[in-house]
Amino acid sequence: MLYHSIKIIFVIGLWMICFNLLPQTEKQKEQVKENEKIMQYVEVMTINDVEKIELETYLIGVVASEMPYTFELEALKAQSVAARTYVLSRNLKVDASTNTQVYKNEAQLKEIYDENYETMYTKIKQAVEATKGEVLTYENEYISALFYSCNKHRRISLHSVGFCHS
Repeated sequence: MLYHSIKIIFVIGLWMICFNLLPQTEKQKEQVKENEKIMQYVEVMTINDVEKIELETYLIGVVASEMPYTFELEALKAQSVAARTYVLSRNLKVDASTNTQVYKNEAQLKEIYDENYETMYTKIKQAVEATKGEVLTYENEYISALFYSCNKHRRISLHSVGFCHS
């Protein structure tokens, strides 16, 4: 498990190096503070309806669905920031599938995690709350915080696909 956490943190580090991501400007920090004052809701398209979910609650459902809660807290924090960046880049409009971000609601998570639900929820909520308002930007725009979890043991260089620029 530690290996996977280190790998995820390494990938986030690569993003920062490749995209020359700098800490947020003072203007961006002020915008984050303003956003925290306003309750934000994500519109999640389901099969039959559009469900409005408070942003931080939505992020708990995404992180719990996309990453095992047994990963290190820092990896869960990195996932929280990537997920927040992604949903905000889509103007808070997503679906609950792999087309955007996998999201499971509280009832679904309770069914999946059963007796481990409270442990899972507490740890993931801690990661989401610790990163509240944090996003990844480049030149004042949200980055595309895209990743994949399965590669069938194939590896390619980020340079070969044009992600890193010299």
